[in-house]
Amino acid sequence: MKKNNQGWEQLLFYDIRRLEASEEEMKLLLPDLMNKTRSLRLMTIIQKYIIFIDESINKLNTLIKEGGIGVLLHINSTVTTLWRDTKEKLHYCNSEFETDHCIVTSLLQMTAIKIYQCQQAALLSEKLGHTAIKNVLQNMAENEQRILKWLTELQEKEKIEQEESSSGYTLLRQAYWIL
Repeated sequence: MKKNNQGWEQLLFYDIRRLEASEEEMKLLLPDLMNKTRSLRLMTIIQKYIIFIDESINKLNTLIKEGGIGVLLHINSTVTTLWRDTKEKLHYCNSEFETDHCIVTSLLQMTAIKIYQCQQAALLSEKLGHTAIKNVLQNMAENEQRILKWLTELQEKEKIEQEESSSGYTLLRQAYWIL
């Protein structure tokens, strides 16, 4: 390690440790969200997300051990804040559509933030010449982008289904008034 890169190295290692802490937190939260949804597709996405997170945790833990990265002074993360908001919003949901929508939008937020964090750490690792670290972080970002894509597709499908069901309801109501 070059002396003039020592601060940059510490920033990179801090970001890696923060990513690992976020992954650990997500791993604990996702099963609860999976229990709240009735959508088989959303359950499948969450299950795959848990698999991606397990892979990421293993790879990040290896980097942490190799880099001698210490513990974080503050465990709170953006995931903590978003999870608190999600739990609060779920209390207002009165239907399965609302619950699934709330879960999807919350996961979209968390995933977008994690993609950004992975990309920024990957750029820094590239600048410092840490190809192996960059590859791990890029792989994590790609997995997050897959989840983001699947959630976005699910959200679009949900929107179409909701429009179809509400228009069907309107037609039924119109038929009732005609009678």
